[in-house]
Parts: sequence; C-alpha cells; structure tokens
Amino acid sequence: MNSRERVLTALAAVRQLFCTELNYDHASAPLACRDWSDRARDALAEAPAILARHESQFGAFDVIHARLSPEQRGRGFPLSLTEREIAIVEGR
Repeated sequence: MNSRERVLTALAAVRQLFCTELNYDHASAPLACRDWSDRARDALAEAPAILARHESQFGAFDVIHARLSPEQRGRGFPLSLTEREIAIVEGR
C-alpha cells in the first residue's frame, strides 16, 4: 500500500469513527480558507476539507482534514482554530 492509499484508508477510518460511533453527519466539502492569512494558506499542500459535522443548539462542530505542505511538516499549523473545530492534520 502506497502512502496515498494509507492516507485514504486513515481518512475513511476517521470519518467512520465520527459518523458511525459518534453520530456526526458525513460531510465531504472543501473548507473555505480565502480569509486565512497567507502564512496559514501557504502551510497547506491542498485545500482543507470538512470530513464530518455535528450540529446542535450550540452551533456546528466540524472535523477538518488539512494536508500540510512539505516545508511545514513537523512544524505545526500556524492557524488557531475556533473551539468548535478539530483539526486532523495529515503530514505525509
């Protein structure tokens, strides 16, 4: 299994965990990052995506996948996410 296949398998497992076990809704949508700083956008290898979402009377909670650029791997992500978001960062 190559690295891309491993990533897809891991993302499917994450989505299954949130959607099946935690009752989140399945989502497969890009996350708009046009309002992010250049530094944050440059840290990404591709546009981030929403994998799952839970909505309640308190608002929405998104599970996000963001693939880091090769230059950023191992350094962390330069963006503070809101308290309603979980970032699942894949560094391959």
